[in-house]
Amino acid sequence: MRRLISCAVTILCAAIGIAQHSSQQPPVSLIRNAEFEQWQWREFNDSQRKSIKALLKAGTRLEDLNLEIRGPLYRGLTGYGETSGVMLEGQDAFQGASLFLRADAQALAWGYHWLLLKGLEAGKVYTYDIALRGSGQLALRAWAGGKNVHTGASTWLGFPDLVKITPTADWQRYQGTLTMPNLGTPDCPQDAAHCALMLTPGSAIALDNFLLMAE
Repeated sequence: MRRLISCAVTILCAAIGIAQHSSQQPPVSLIRNAEFEQWQWREFNDSQRKSIKALLKAGTRLEDLNLEIRGPLYRGLTGYGETSGVMLEGQDAFQGASLFLRADAQALAWGYHWLLLKGLEAGKVYTYDIALRGSGQLALRAWAGGKNVHTGASTWLGFPDLVKITPTADWQRYQGTLTMPNLGTPDCPQDAAHCALMLTPGSAIALDNFLLMAE
């Protein structure tokens, strides 16, 4: 990922918080139910403002920041901390409000480490349902790690793409199953893996109603 875009995503995801859509506890099988309905205008803090100015001065285009900006404010998803993404509504959206992401010459990771309510267990099967439209390719990539049972040292085991989808220009729902591979060893068993939605370079994709459940 290009350093500038990676820097922007890291800065704008600094304050991370997971919020439930209701006060009730989610079903134990629910991994993520993302409808992207709640958005709010927020004010940049001083650190964010300086970082954005530096990125723009270095040649990053405003649209490559994946943010809708009005003066000192930007619009972000409620319950996802400070994240990148542009809200779609009306005829542009799938249902209610949708999320639009764009990757320029490099891949873009959205929601690394906190997209999911719970990590994915090795060898377990999950069902997914997501609405997409756009160009390019989207993948659900896992960050699989473990801890050495002898030394206690943590290490990455691999970064498999669990699903790859090439959407069409019109909204369409994509459904199926996926399995989290077991990349661990007896000396380094695999922990529950967290994920990101990855856009390949040059992709421009809108998404909505992302549901992931354990079977």
